[in-house]
Amino acid sequence: MRTRAALGFAAAAVLASTSAFATDTGKGETGGKGGLGPGESAPAAAGSTFIPLGEGSQNTNANPDVLTKKNEQKPWEIDADFETHRMIRQDDLESFGQDKVFNALGIFASYSLTDNDRIGLREFFIEHFIADQGESGIRADDVTATYTHTQKLPKDFRLGISFALSAPTSFTSQKEGLITAPSLAINLSKRIGRYVSLSARGGAVFFIDKYREAEGGDPNAEFRMNFGLDAEVAMPFHEQLSVGISATTSYLWLYNVASGDPSVVATGVTQDPTFSTQPVQQSYGGEIYARYELPTLAGVKSDLALALAQGDPELGFTSELHEGIGYTYLFFRQTSEVYATFTVRY
Repeated sequence: MRTRAALGFAAAAVLASTSAFATDTGKGETGGKGGLGPGESAPAAAGSTFIPLGEGSQNTNANPDVLTKKNEQKPWEIDADFETHRMIRQDDLESFGQDKVFNALGIFASYSLTDNDRIGLREFFIEHFIADQGESGIRADDVTATYTHTQKLPKDFRLGISFALSAPTSFTSQKEGLITAPSLAINLSKRIGRYVSLSARGGAVFFIDKYREAEGGDPNAEFRMNFGLDAEVAMPFHEQLSVGISATTSYLWLYNVASGDPSVVATGVTQDPTFSTQPVQQSYGGEIYARYELPTLAGVKSDLALALAQGDPELGFTSELHEGIGYTYLFFRQTSEVYATFTVRY
């Protein structure tokens, strides 16, 4: 769960960047998932919004008081995002997690301090359909506070820099002895013409733990770096419909934990206690998706998205190493899924 909170923040830069694009012509920020990255929660299927060029244009014969009122935007926003996930291989006993189907609910609240500065809070809840006796199967993620600064650059580029700090409220973080996980994310985005939006992002997460090992003996994460590319294209014949693609990779450093027990086989745990260094773990993921922006009702914006993805912050991501050899598989069977997202913003 901490993975979603820590990496989910990289999407904040994407959201802030797309929001800044829309500032000129209307409300364009979206919540939702999308922009998946190894260990990251982040919105690709709902990661960007295309604003028709005609929106925001002023009629010189209209009442200026009405125009001023129409163009005013409230400084705060509340978003809710519901996702339902299903693994493609339902009969694969070697899948990373026990869940073949699970749901996720994200809640976001943000406030604009200035046109370029925004603060926010977010939380995720995951519904598992396999749970221990007496448990509901619903668990919360880490509550995370965010700050994002956006800046216009020459050639219609937009830069977003975000900082996040999590509180160890999730079950997993408490088992790991996590104190907090500060993260920094940078996003560079650009609109090309009327229909195309591109972005490149990178980030780093520092895990501050009480112990090197979690309960059970697995080594805790120490540091992670994430990189991603996103592209989305609105359909010229119907701009509310868009398709996109996202690709991400992540590098993870674990605390050095040695084990003299040859039966212990876990990522980052060495069988030779004299071997003190751990190999860097690389994982990757991506998705292709279609998104449809629904009509605005009483100031409430919403959209639907359907995606085919490899990897998910809750499901896990594909490691680049397989039996000590580096391989890259397209839509690896143990992490391939389809998911649908419904996002509401007010």
